[in-house]
Formats: sequence, C-alpha cells, structure tokens
Amino acid sequence: MGLFVLVAHLAVARADDIVSIKSDYANMVFTASGAAVDFKITLAGTFALTNIAGGVSERLPQLRMVVNGDVAWASIHALNQYKLVGYFDRTDVIFRYLVRPGDMAQPMTIYGSPTLPYQFEWNGWDVRNTANGNTAVWRFDPMRYQPALGEVYDIELAKANITLRTLAFDDLHSPVAVTAGDPMLWRVSSINPVGPSSVSFVVWTPATNVLQLGATPGQTALQVNIPSGATSADFLLKGLAGGTGDVYLQRIADYQANATRGVTNHIKRSVSVTPQLTPTLRVVLLDTGSDIATLNESTSPNTGAFQIELSEAFSNDVWVSVDVTPAGQSNVTLRNAILPLCVCRSPYLFYWPVQCAGRNGAERLVRRVSDAGYNQSGCGGALRAALLSDGLRQQRQADHPQPAGDGRSHRQPRSAS
Repeated sequence: MGLFVLVAHLAVARADDIVSIKSDYANMVFTASGAAVDFKITLAGTFALTNIAGGVSERLPQLRMVVNGDVAWASIHALNQYKLVGYFDRTDVIFRYLVRPGDMAQPMTIYGSPTLPYQFEWNGWDVRNTANGNTAVWRFDPMRYQPALGEVYDIELAKANITLRTLAFDDLHSPVAVTAGDPMLWRVSSINPVGPSSVSFVVWTPATNVLQLGATPGQTALQVNIPSGATSADFLLKGLAGGTGDVYLQRIADYQANATRGVTNHIKRSVSVTPQLTPTLRVVLLDTGSDIATLNESTSPNTGAFQIELSEAFSNDVWVSVDVTPAGQSNVTLRNAILPLCVCRSPYLFYWPVQCAGRNGAERLVRRVSDAGYNQSGCGGALRAALLSDGLRQQRQADHPQPAGDGRSHRQPRSAS
C-alpha cells in the first residue's frame, strides 16, 4: 500500500511598512511658485534608496499627488534612518513637492486611500530594507505605528492641511461694490510670472440673477487664461440687479468635479450690487469736458460745441430740450436734441454767447427736460420716448408717429442746472 504524504505550504503575508505620514509644514499656506514643500513617510525598519536599473540622481523616484484636482508629483529628497526612543527602527523617506504657477490645493494630498494604492514613478530606483533586501511595502500598518510617540495616521496627508494658493483676486482691481448695468473688469493675479505654459482657470458664480461674468448675456461661468510670462488676467463682471453674490475661482479639473465632489480647492470673493440709478442727463462742453465754461461774447454763430449725455443707452430715440437761463443770454443752434437708439451721447450741438446789456461774458448752459418720461428695458428692448411739448408733439407725431401708451413703468431722467 502506498503512503501518501500531504505537505502543507504556509504562506506568510509580509507586513506593511508605513507607520507615519506627516509634515513640518502643517497648516501652512504657500502663495508663490517655486516654494519647496516637504513631507515624510515613515517606514518601520531601516531602508535605503537602491539603484536597480540605471537610476540617476537627477531623476529620483516620484510619488503621485493631487493638486489642482489633477495629477502632480513629489520626488524623494532624502532618507533619514534612526531609532524611535532608542528602540524602534525607523526610516523617514522625505518627499519634496515644488509649487508650480497656478497651483491650487486646499489641502495638498497624496493620491491614495485605504483601498487605493499609492502610485510611484521609480525611474530605475527602489527603496529596500537593508536587513533582508525586501522592497518596502507602501501601505499603512496601524498595528505598528506609535501615536503616543508622535507618529501620525494620515494616509492622504490631508490632516497636515498644507494649502497651495498661487492665484488670487486682485483687491485693487476687483471692486466688491458695483452698480447694476455697469460692466467692470476684475483681475486675477499671481505673485510670480506663470510659465512655461499658460495657466487656465474658471471663474463662476451661483448668483445667476445678480451677476454676469463675461460679455455674453446670462453667462455665469467663464474660462480665463494667464499667458506665459504674465502675472495677471482680467475678465468682465457685470451686476444685473441689486443684491449680493459670490464669485468663485477654481482650476479647470476642480470645477469640472463640482457635481461629484462638491466645491473644493477654490477661492471666492463677494460682490455687492446696488440697483441701477435713475437715468440722468448732462451737458458736456467741448472746451472743458464739463457743463461749465467761461465764454467770450460773440456775434459769430457756432463758436462753441456741446453734447447731451445720457447715463445709459436706451433702445429707441430719446428727445431732450436745451434751454438757457436767464433767457436770451445765448443762442443755441438746435434747441431740441435727439439721442439715437443705443447711444449715450448726442452729436455735437452748437451755441454762441450774444451781447447782453449789463453783462460781460460768463454764462452757464443749463439743460431742462420737459415731459421727458420714457420706458427702458435695456438696449434692444422696448422703449417709448415721450415728446417734449405740445408743439413738438404735433410735429413729432407727424414726422414719426408714436405708439399709444403701453402701460409700462416710466423712468424719469434727472436733470440739474
């Protein structure tokens, strides 16, 4: 009878080697590119960097990181072997991340998790145990780490709370108070020039009824680029209605992940929008750029020129009258001016001071609007300009028939002498 012998092979799993992950730069904020950010992964045992396939010192092993919501790499900078409290063999593998232009991370993290292994680019190198020659196992061993002795269980480096924030809203060029209807340029800046390539990011707002970003009506998200070699880029912001809204800035990968990860790695700035002011009229004299000028009396027509300026453009013709007080002090070539649709300034009108008994020179043009109510719904919308007087009404209706009142609200332009 044959004797069958059953031989059992006992497989012993190798221990995981990581017992601590931390940084001396915990809770720090880095705003300039080129800064070196170090962190250390501590291995249980004595380990050394070993050249196994033609590795060179210029290309040491790299560990995958998450910055800007995307792939980034930190390189091994040094290894430090020691005994913790004179008893536990330990090796700190120090990694260094160099901050790049445009980097945004709150916080900077290692790519990995309890179920997701770390990723390395070994570049011909390895990290091996000097006692047995085994390659390091880059997983956390919660049974061997010593929290009472300062070792930290932080798989992703998130607890270190290292913030990278190389982009910022420029305080001087990003006003936090704007008036509805008035476009403003906002600026995003970097301490150092970007390069070698441009830096792209997204500015956006959830306040869709209060703010518009960019020139397209209703636009609430806009991609902006800082060109290589530059330190800033501007974008257009416009208040739509009274209220308060936030403007966010994120790198593109982070913005695209908002729906799945929530809003992360961002900066934001609040904007207060005041309601649009009542439309105003003013005279702008060619000589001074204001509504006041000292003039020499003259009998020559058209010696001076001025324009009528509206504080905002309207979507149809607006008629205004120009009068002088006291009466008879000046001649105005055209006493009633028309501002064509979507235009804020009239063509040039002309005047000349006439001889005035007992006066010698100084006169002030004043503007008066008579029966000048009008509707406004923005350029391209509906507007009806009321006529200035009964006589003009008849002429205006004969030349340009007007629609009947449409029930819309009227906004009365203000006028000052």
